[in-house]
Amino acid sequence: MGYIYAVTVQIQLSHHDEWLAYMKGRHIQDVLDTGCFSKASMTKVLKEDEREGFTYTIHYHFEDFSSFTTYEEIHAPKLQEEHQKLFDGKFLAFRSIHRVITL
Repeated sequence: MGYIYAVTVQIQLSHHDEWLAYMKGRHIQDVLDTGCFSKASMTKVLKEDEREGFTYTIHYHFEDFSSFTTYEEIHAPKLQEEHQKLFDGKFLAFRSIHRVITL
């Protein structure tokens, strides 16, 4: 069993390309480099009204809550602040934690 920390972001069209390059080229790797997560994946919402922007979810996998607590208390504030500074007012974000169900 494991867990997923999911960050869903809607980015405005005007900043989409810059944001996507930043996420793929730096931010996701910075999160993984904290050592709190075992892997990450990114998905894009399809069939949405894209006039407002594009929506993505980044899934960060972890095995125990102590890893997530370490991330949340020590690493997240700095990483989220950097993202906020770069894209302030250009995105909406929603964060959630999921338990993986083995089928």
